[in-house]
Amino acid sequence: MPLDSVYDHIDFIMGQIKQWKSSSVPYPGIRKNLVLSADNHVNGLSIIKNVLSKAIIKPAKGIQERLEKEGKKADVEDIIRRHWFRQVTECYHVVERFNFDFSNQISPVLPFETHYWIQSVFENWKTYFPLVLEASNQFVNHSFKEKILDPLAPLIEVGLDYTIPGTLEKVNVSDVLEGFKVSSGYVISYIRGEAKNVLLWPILIHEAFHIIDREKNLVGSLLGQDVKLPVFSEVKDINSRWVQEIFIDIFSAKYFGPTYLISLVNYFERLPYVQTIDHPEMALRIRAVQEYVTTTDVEYTDIFDKCKSHCFEIVGEKIKNFLAAADFSVEKEEKIIEMYKIVSGWFDELNPYSFRMALKNYQLQKNDEKSEKTFVDPVYSFSEIADLVLTNQVSLAIDPRILLNVVMAQYQRYDPEKHFEIMTDSILKWKIRREWNKIVCCS
Repeated sequence: MPLDSVYDHIDFIMGQIKQWKSSSVPYPGIRKNLVLSADNHVNGLSIIKNVLSKAIIKPAKGIQERLEKEGKKADVEDIIRRHWFRQVTECYHVVERFNFDFSNQISPVLPFETHYWIQSVFENWKTYFPLVLEASNQFVNHSFKEKILDPLAPLIEVGLDYTIPGTLEKVNVSDVLEGFKVSSGYVISYIRGEAKNVLLWPILIHEAFHIIDREKNLVGSLLGQDVKLPVFSEVKDINSRWVQEIFIDIFSAKYFGPTYLISLVNYFERLPYVQTIDHPEMALRIRAVQEYVTTTDVEYTDIFDKCKSHCFEIVGEKIKNFLAAADFSVEKEEKIIEMYKIVSGWFDELNPYSFRMALKNYQLQKNDEKSEKTFVDPVYSFSEIADLVLTNQVSLAIDPRILLNVVMAQYQRYDPEKHFEIMTDSILKWKIRREWNKIVCCS
Protein backbone atom coordinates (compact mmCIF):
# COMPACT_ATOMS: atom_id res chain seq x y z
CA MET A 1 0.00 0.00 0.00
CA PRO A 2 1.33 3.51 -0.76
CA LEU A 3 2.67 5.55 2.18
CA ASP A 4 2.97 2.46 4.41
CA SER A 5 5.74 4.01 6.51
CA VAL A 6 3.66 7.14 7.17
CA TYR A 7 0.67 5.02 8.18
CA ASP A 8 2.90 2.94 10.46
CA HIS A 9 4.15 6.07 12.19
CA ILE A 10 0.62 7.42 12.69
CA ASP A 11 -0.52 4.07 14.09
CA PHE A 12 2.46 4.05 16.46
CA ILE A 13 1.62 7.53 17.81
CA MET A 14 -2.06 6.63 18.10
CA GLY A 15 -1.08 3.52 20.02
CA GLN A 16 1.03 5.55 22.45
CA ILE A 17 -1.84 7.93 23.15
CA LYS A 18 -4.35 5.10 23.56
CA GLN A 19 -1.96 3.25 25.91
CA TRP A 20 -1.45 6.30 28.11
CA LYS A 21 -2.58 5.35 31.58
CA SER A 22 -4.98 8.00 32.83
CA SER A 23 -4.65 6.51 36.30
CA SER A 24 -1.31 8.35 36.53
CA VAL A 25 -3.34 11.55 37.06
CA PRO A 26 -4.54 11.57 40.68
CA TYR A 27 -7.48 13.97 40.27
CA PRO A 28 -10.72 12.70 38.64
CA GLY A 29 -11.83 15.99 37.06
CA ILE A 30 -8.44 16.70 35.51
CA ARG A 31 -8.13 13.06 34.43
CA LYS A 32 -11.50 13.25 32.65
CA ASN A 33 -10.43 16.35 30.69
CA LEU A 34 -7.14 14.75 29.65
CA VAL A 35 -8.94 11.60 28.48
CA LEU A 36 -11.14 13.85 26.36
CA SER A 37 -8.05 15.54 24.95
CA ALA A 38 -6.52 12.11 24.22
CA ASP A 39 -9.63 11.14 22.27
CA ASN A 40 -9.45 14.41 20.32
CA HIS A 41 -5.81 13.78 19.39
CA VAL A 42 -6.59 10.22 18.29
CA ASN A 43 -9.45 11.55 16.17
CA GLY A 44 -7.11 14.18 14.73
CA LEU A 45 -4.68 11.43 13.73
CA SER A 46 -7.58 9.49 12.21
CA ILE A 47 -8.46 12.55 10.18
CA ILE A 48 -4.89 12.66 8.86
CA LYS A 49 -5.19 9.02 7.80
CA ASN A 50 -8.42 9.97 6.06
CA VAL A 51 -6.69 12.84 4.28
CA LEU A 52 -3.95 10.49 3.09
CA SER A 53 -6.36 7.83 1.85
CA LYS A 54 -9.15 9.97 0.37
CA ALA A 55 -7.39 13.14 -0.74
CA ILE A 56 -3.98 11.79 -1.75
CA ILE A 57 -3.76 8.01 -2.31
CA LYS A 58 -7.16 7.62 -4.00
CA PRO A 59 -6.66 10.39 -6.60
CA ALA A 60 -3.04 9.29 -7.09
CA LYS A 61 -4.29 5.80 -7.97
CA GLY A 62 -6.76 7.42 -10.33
CA ILE A 63 -3.91 9.15 -12.14
CA GLN A 64 -1.97 5.87 -12.22
CA GLU A 65 -4.91 4.04 -13.81
CA ARG A 66 -5.38 6.74 -16.42
CA LEU A 67 -1.70 6.71 -17.35
CA GLU A 68 -1.62 2.91 -17.56
CA LYS A 69 -4.65 2.97 -19.86
CA GLU A 70 -2.63 5.27 -22.11
CA GLY A 71 0.13 2.67 -22.13
CA LYS A 72 2.44 4.63 -19.83
CA LYS A 73 4.27 3.09 -16.91
CA ALA A 74 3.23 4.77 -13.66
CA ASP A 75 4.21 4.28 -10.01
CA VAL A 76 1.73 5.57 -7.46
CA GLU A 77 4.47 6.48 -4.95
CA ASP A 78 6.20 8.55 -7.62
CA ILE A 79 2.90 10.25 -8.51
CA ILE A 80 2.37 11.14 -4.84
CA ARG A 81 5.91 12.55 -4.57
CA ARG A 82 5.39 14.69 -7.67
CA HIS A 83 1.94 16.04 -6.83
CA TRP A 84 1.45 15.71 -3.06
CA PHE A 85 4.95 15.89 -1.58
CA ARG A 86 4.17 19.02 0.46
CA GLN A 87 0.88 17.62 1.78
CA VAL A 88 2.45 14.32 2.87
CA THR A 89 5.31 16.17 4.57
CA GLU A 90 2.80 18.42 6.32
CA CYS A 91 0.81 15.37 7.44
CA TYR A 92 3.94 13.97 9.10
CA HIS A 93 4.66 17.30 10.79
CA VAL A 94 1.10 17.56 12.14
CA VAL A 95 1.33 14.00 13.49
CA GLU A 96 4.42 15.01 15.44
CA ARG A 97 2.77 18.22 16.59
CA PHE A 98 -0.17 16.27 18.02
CA ASN A 99 2.24 13.89 19.72
CA PHE A 100 4.27 16.77 21.17
CA ASP A 101 1.23 18.74 22.37
CA PHE A 102 -0.41 15.80 24.12
CA SER A 103 2.88 14.82 25.76
CA ASN A 104 3.10 18.33 27.20
CA GLN A 105 -0.41 18.05 28.59
CA ILE A 106 0.05 14.75 30.41
CA SER A 107 3.61 15.48 31.62
CA PRO A 108 3.25 19.06 32.84
CA VAL A 109 5.84 21.26 34.48
CA LEU A 110 3.08 23.35 36.02
CA PRO A 111 1.47 21.14 38.67
CA PHE A 112 -1.90 19.54 38.00
CA GLU A 113 -3.23 21.31 41.09
CA THR A 114 -3.03 24.61 39.20
CA HIS A 115 -6.00 23.43 37.11
CA TYR A 116 -8.22 23.89 40.15
CA TRP A 117 -7.25 27.52 40.53
CA ILE A 118 -7.87 28.27 36.85
CA GLN A 119 -11.13 26.31 36.85
CA SER A 120 -12.32 28.38 39.82
CA VAL A 121 -12.11 31.49 37.61
CA PHE A 122 -14.54 29.92 35.15
CA GLU A 123 -16.81 28.69 37.94
CA ASN A 124 -17.02 32.22 39.34
CA TRP A 125 -18.25 33.37 35.93
CA LYS A 126 -20.61 30.39 35.60
CA THR A 127 -18.81 28.99 32.58
CA TYR A 128 -18.21 25.25 32.60
CA PHE A 129 -16.19 23.33 30.01
CA PRO A 130 -13.21 20.95 29.85
CA LEU A 131 -9.81 22.59 30.28
CA VAL A 132 -6.26 21.28 30.06
CA LEU A 133 -2.95 23.06 30.60
CA GLU A 134 -0.03 22.52 28.24
CA ALA A 135 3.68 23.28 28.52
CA SER A 136 4.71 25.28 25.45
CA ASN A 137 6.77 28.28 24.35
CA GLN A 138 4.17 30.98 24.99
CA PHE A 139 1.11 31.93 27.03
CA VAL A 140 -1.88 31.48 24.75
CA ASN A 141 -5.32 29.86 24.66
CA HIS A 142 -7.00 27.69 22.03
CA SER A 143 -10.19 25.73 21.80
CA PHE A 144 -9.84 21.97 21.41
CA LYS A 145 -11.12 22.32 17.84
CA GLU A 146 -8.52 24.96 17.01
CA LYS A 147 -5.75 22.81 18.45
CA ILE A 148 -6.77 19.82 16.34
CA LEU A 149 -8.30 21.27 13.18
CA ASP A 150 -6.17 24.39 12.58
CA PRO A 151 -2.97 22.40 11.87
CA LEU A 152 -4.94 20.39 9.32
CA ALA A 153 -6.11 23.49 7.43
CA PRO A 154 -3.15 23.48 4.98
CA LEU A 155 -4.01 19.88 4.10
CA ILE A 156 -7.73 20.10 3.46
CA GLU A 157 -10.31 22.62 2.39
CA VAL A 158 -13.24 21.23 4.37
CA GLY A 159 -16.43 21.19 2.33
CA LEU A 160 -14.70 22.21 -0.90
CA ASP A 161 -13.66 20.32 -4.01
CA TYR A 162 -10.28 20.52 -5.67
CA THR A 163 -9.03 19.31 -9.00
CA ILE A 164 -6.81 16.24 -9.30
CA PRO A 165 -3.49 17.37 -10.83
CA GLY A 166 -3.33 16.68 -14.56
CA THR A 167 -7.08 15.96 -14.87
CA LEU A 168 -10.42 17.71 -14.79
CA GLU A 169 -11.70 15.35 -12.11
CA LYS A 170 -12.82 16.70 -8.76
CA VAL A 171 -12.13 15.06 -5.39
CA ASN A 172 -14.50 15.91 -2.59
CA VAL A 173 -12.64 16.02 0.71
CA SER A 174 -15.53 17.26 2.80
CA ASP A 175 -15.96 13.81 4.33
CA VAL A 176 -12.45 13.51 5.78
CA LEU A 177 -13.88 14.59 9.15
CA GLU A 178 -16.71 12.08 9.00
CA GLY A 179 -16.93 9.97 12.12
CA PHE A 180 -14.15 11.79 13.93
CA LYS A 181 -15.70 14.39 16.19
CA VAL A 182 -13.50 16.88 18.02
CA SER A 183 -15.05 17.69 21.40
CA SER A 184 -15.47 21.17 22.83
CA GLY A 185 -13.09 22.52 25.46
CA TYR A 186 -9.99 24.67 25.83
CA VAL A 187 -6.23 24.48 26.20
CA ILE A 188 -4.21 27.12 28.02
CA SER A 189 -0.55 26.93 27.08
CA TYR A 190 2.19 28.32 29.31
CA ILE A 191 5.92 28.82 28.86
CA ARG A 192 7.62 25.63 29.99
CA GLY A 193 10.70 27.32 31.44
CA GLU A 194 8.57 29.76 33.45
CA ALA A 195 6.37 27.16 35.14
CA LYS A 196 8.03 27.64 38.53
CA ASN A 197 8.17 31.42 38.18
CA VAL A 198 5.12 32.47 40.20
CA LEU A 199 5.58 36.02 38.89
CA LEU A 200 4.11 34.81 35.60
CA TRP A 201 1.32 32.64 36.98
CA PRO A 202 -1.17 35.57 36.81
CA ILE A 203 -0.76 35.56 33.02
CA LEU A 204 -2.78 32.33 33.19
CA ILE A 205 -5.63 34.46 34.54
CA HIS A 206 -5.31 36.73 31.50
CA GLU A 207 -5.66 33.73 29.19
CA ALA A 208 -8.60 32.46 31.26
CA PHE A 209 -10.42 35.76 30.75
CA HIS A 210 -9.83 35.56 27.01
CA ILE A 211 -11.70 32.24 27.13
CA ILE A 212 -14.48 33.72 29.29
CA ASP A 213 -14.77 36.56 26.78
CA ARG A 214 -15.13 34.00 23.98
CA GLU A 215 -17.79 32.10 25.90
CA LYS A 216 -19.77 35.05 27.27
CA ASN A 217 -18.90 37.76 24.71
CA LEU A 218 -18.01 40.23 27.45
CA VAL A 219 -16.57 42.93 25.19
CA GLY A 220 -19.43 42.53 22.73
CA SER A 221 -21.97 42.77 25.53
CA LEU A 222 -20.46 46.02 26.76
CA LEU A 223 -20.40 47.50 23.26
CA GLY A 224 -23.95 46.24 22.75
CA GLN A 225 -25.06 48.69 25.43
CA ASP A 226 -24.03 51.52 23.08
CA VAL A 227 -20.99 52.24 25.23
CA LYS A 228 -18.38 54.09 23.20
CA LEU A 229 -14.91 53.02 24.22
CA PRO A 230 -11.92 55.21 23.33
CA VAL A 231 -10.36 54.80 19.89
CA PHE A 232 -6.70 53.79 19.89
CA SER A 233 -6.45 52.97 16.18
CA GLU A 234 -8.37 54.41 13.23
CA VAL A 235 -8.49 50.93 11.68
CA LYS A 236 -11.71 49.46 13.07
CA ASP A 237 -10.62 45.79 13.23
CA ILE A 238 -7.28 46.64 14.81
CA ASN A 239 -8.93 48.94 17.34
CA SER A 240 -11.36 46.15 18.31
CA ARG A 241 -8.46 43.80 19.04
CA TRP A 242 -6.56 46.42 21.00
CA VAL A 243 -9.62 47.35 23.03
CA GLN A 244 -10.22 43.67 23.81
CA GLU A 245 -6.64 43.19 25.05
CA ILE A 246 -6.79 46.21 27.35
CA PHE A 247 -10.27 45.13 28.49
CA ILE A 248 -8.94 41.68 29.42
CA ASP A 249 -6.01 43.23 31.32
CA ILE A 250 -8.38 45.38 33.39
CA PHE A 251 -10.63 42.40 34.15
CA SER A 252 -7.59 40.26 35.04
CA ALA A 253 -6.22 42.92 37.39
CA LYS A 254 -9.53 43.42 39.19
CA TYR A 255 -9.95 39.67 39.53
CA PHE A 256 -6.39 38.76 40.48
CA GLY A 257 -5.23 41.77 42.49
CA PRO A 258 -2.57 44.50 42.52
CA THR A 259 0.43 42.33 41.81
CA TYR A 260 -0.99 41.48 38.38
CA LEU A 261 0.90 44.66 37.50
CA ILE A 262 4.19 43.07 38.64
CA SER A 263 3.39 40.05 36.51
CA LEU A 264 2.62 42.11 33.41
CA VAL A 265 5.77 44.20 33.71
CA ASN A 266 7.88 41.10 34.35
CA TYR A 267 6.34 39.38 31.33
CA PHE A 268 7.04 42.34 29.03
CA GLU A 269 10.61 42.53 30.30
CA ARG A 270 11.29 38.89 29.54
CA LEU A 271 9.69 38.79 26.11
CA PRO A 272 10.36 41.47 23.48
CA TYR A 273 7.03 43.22 23.04
CA VAL A 274 6.09 45.17 19.93
CA GLN A 275 2.79 46.63 18.83
CA THR A 276 0.95 44.34 16.39
CA ILE A 277 -2.49 44.22 14.83
CA ASP A 278 -3.52 41.96 17.74
CA HIS A 279 -1.78 43.72 20.64
CA PRO A 280 -1.61 47.44 21.40
CA GLU A 281 1.58 49.13 22.56
CA MET A 282 2.80 47.87 25.90
CA ALA A 283 2.47 51.27 27.57
CA LEU A 284 -1.32 51.33 27.09
CA ARG A 285 -1.77 47.97 28.79
CA ILE A 286 0.56 48.74 31.68
CA ARG A 287 -1.01 52.14 32.25
CA ALA A 288 -4.52 50.62 32.37
CA VAL A 289 -3.48 48.12 35.07
CA GLN A 290 -1.55 50.82 36.92
CA GLU A 291 -4.79 52.82 37.11
CA TYR A 292 -6.47 49.90 38.88
CA VAL A 293 -3.66 49.56 41.42
CA THR A 294 -3.51 53.33 42.02
CA THR A 295 -7.22 53.98 42.47
CA THR A 296 -8.30 50.86 44.40
CA ASP A 297 -8.33 50.60 48.20
CA VAL A 298 -9.48 48.02 50.74
CA GLU A 299 -10.19 48.99 54.34
CA TYR A 300 -10.80 45.70 56.13
CA THR A 301 -7.34 44.12 55.74
CA ASP A 302 -3.76 45.26 55.29
CA ILE A 303 -3.12 42.71 52.52
CA PHE A 304 -4.25 44.92 49.64
CA ASP A 305 -2.38 48.03 50.76
CA LYS A 306 0.81 46.09 51.49
CA CYS A 307 0.67 44.36 48.10
CA LYS A 308 -0.03 47.69 46.45
CA SER A 309 2.87 49.38 48.24
CA HIS A 310 5.35 46.61 47.41
CA CYS A 311 4.07 46.55 43.83
CA PHE A 312 5.09 50.15 43.24
CA GLU A 313 8.40 49.59 45.05
CA ILE A 314 9.18 46.76 42.65
CA VAL A 315 7.94 48.13 39.31
CA GLY A 316 7.10 51.81 39.88
CA GLU A 317 10.34 53.14 38.40
CA LYS A 318 10.22 50.66 35.54
CA ILE A 319 6.72 51.84 34.63
CA LYS A 320 7.88 55.46 34.54
CA ASN A 321 10.67 54.46 32.18
CA PHE A 322 8.29 52.45 29.97
CA LEU A 323 5.88 55.38 29.68
CA ALA A 324 8.66 57.87 29.02
CA ALA A 325 10.22 55.67 26.33
CA ALA A 326 6.80 55.27 24.70
CA ASP A 327 6.31 59.05 24.64
CA PHE A 328 3.02 58.52 26.45
CA SER A 329 1.00 61.56 25.45
CA VAL A 330 -1.70 63.41 27.40
CA GLU A 331 -4.22 62.19 24.82
CA LYS A 332 -3.30 58.55 25.44
CA GLU A 333 -3.43 59.14 29.19
CA GLU A 334 -6.94 60.55 28.96
CA LYS A 335 -8.14 57.73 26.73
CA ILE A 336 -6.78 54.95 28.92
CA ILE A 337 -8.25 56.50 32.09
CA GLU A 338 -11.61 56.86 30.34
CA MET A 339 -11.50 53.24 29.24
CA TYR A 340 -10.50 52.07 32.71
CA LYS A 341 -13.45 53.88 34.30
CA ILE A 342 -15.93 52.38 31.82
CA VAL A 343 -14.61 48.82 32.01
CA SER A 344 -14.02 48.91 35.76
CA GLY A 345 -17.53 50.19 36.44
CA TRP A 346 -19.05 47.52 34.22
CA PHE A 347 -16.95 44.83 35.93
CA ASP A 348 -18.30 45.94 39.31
CA GLU A 349 -21.89 45.93 38.01
CA LEU A 350 -21.48 42.28 37.02
CA ASN A 351 -20.54 41.61 40.66
CA PRO A 352 -18.00 38.82 40.01
CA TYR A 353 -15.84 37.24 42.67
CA SER A 354 -13.21 39.99 42.49
CA PHE A 355 -9.98 40.18 44.45
CA ARG A 356 -11.56 42.71 46.82
CA MET A 357 -14.44 40.29 47.43
CA ALA A 358 -11.99 37.42 48.00
CA LEU A 359 -10.21 39.51 50.64
CA LYS A 360 -13.48 40.43 52.30
CA ASN A 361 -14.68 36.84 52.41
CA TYR A 362 -11.33 35.74 53.80
CA GLN A 363 -11.42 38.43 56.49
CA LEU A 364 -15.03 37.83 57.50
CA GLN A 365 -15.28 34.08 56.92
CA LYS A 366 -16.02 33.25 60.56
CA ASN A 367 -19.25 35.22 60.25
CA ASP A 368 -20.23 33.20 57.18
CA GLU A 369 -20.23 29.80 58.83
CA LYS A 370 -23.30 27.75 57.94
CA SER A 371 -22.40 24.61 59.82
CA GLU A 372 -20.36 23.63 62.82
CA LYS A 373 -18.54 21.26 60.49
CA THR A 374 -17.45 24.01 58.12
CA PHE A 375 -13.68 24.29 57.92
CA VAL A 376 -12.48 27.82 58.70
CA ASP A 377 -8.84 28.73 58.16
CA PRO A 378 -7.26 31.19 60.61
CA VAL A 379 -7.21 34.73 59.22
CA TYR A 380 -3.68 36.08 58.80
CA SER A 381 -2.25 39.50 58.01
CA PHE A 382 0.08 40.21 55.10
CA SER A 383 3.25 39.69 57.14
CA GLU A 384 1.88 36.55 58.80
CA ILE A 385 1.12 34.93 55.44
CA ALA A 386 4.56 35.90 54.11
CA ASP A 387 6.33 34.50 57.18
CA LEU A 388 4.30 31.30 57.30
CA VAL A 389 4.88 30.47 53.63
CA LEU A 390 8.30 31.93 52.87
CA THR A 391 10.08 31.55 56.22
CA ASN A 392 8.38 28.62 57.92
CA GLN A 393 7.32 26.83 54.71
CA VAL A 394 3.74 26.24 55.82
CA SER A 395 1.08 25.64 53.18
CA LEU A 396 -2.17 27.54 53.74
CA ALA A 397 -5.69 26.69 52.59
CA ILE A 398 -6.51 30.22 51.45
CA ASP A 399 -7.54 31.61 48.07
CA PRO A 400 -4.51 31.18 45.76
CA ARG A 401 -4.91 34.78 44.56
CA ILE A 402 -4.34 36.07 48.08
CA LEU A 403 -1.38 33.76 48.55
CA LEU A 404 0.17 34.70 45.20
CA ASN A 405 -0.28 38.41 45.79
CA VAL A 406 1.58 38.20 49.09
CA VAL A 407 4.34 35.95 47.74
CA MET A 408 4.84 38.08 44.62
CA ALA A 409 5.04 41.22 46.74
CA GLN A 410 7.79 39.46 48.76
CA TYR A 411 9.37 37.82 45.73
CA GLN A 412 12.94 38.49 46.88
CA ARG A 413 12.30 35.87 49.58
CA TYR A 414 10.83 33.30 47.19
CA ASP A 415 12.97 30.28 46.31
CA PRO A 416 11.44 27.80 43.82
CA GLU A 417 13.36 24.90 45.34
CA LYS A 418 11.99 25.65 48.82
CA HIS A 419 8.59 27.14 48.15
CA PHE A 420 7.20 25.78 44.88
CA GLU A 421 5.82 22.65 46.53
CA ILE A 422 4.36 24.79 49.33
CA MET A 423 2.46 26.83 46.74
CA THR A 424 1.16 23.64 45.12
CA ASP A 425 0.11 22.12 48.45
CA SER A 426 -1.67 25.34 49.37
CA ILE A 427 -3.80 25.20 46.22
CA LEU A 428 -4.68 21.58 46.94
CA LYS A 429 -5.58 22.36 50.58
CA TRP A 430 -7.74 25.27 49.39
CA LYS A 431 -9.51 22.99 46.90
CA ILE A 432 -10.15 20.31 49.55
CA ARG A 433 -11.44 22.93 51.95
CA ARG A 434 -13.85 24.33 49.35
CA GLU A 435 -15.19 20.90 48.48
CA TRP A 436 -15.60 19.95 52.13
CA ASN A 437 -17.48 23.15 52.92
CA LYS A 438 -19.77 22.63 49.90
CA ILE A 439 -20.66 19.18 51.20
CA VAL A 440 -21.29 20.10 54.83
CA CYS A 441 -23.14 23.33 54.00
CA CYS A 442 -25.50 21.65 51.58
CA SER A 443 -26.06 18.36 53.42
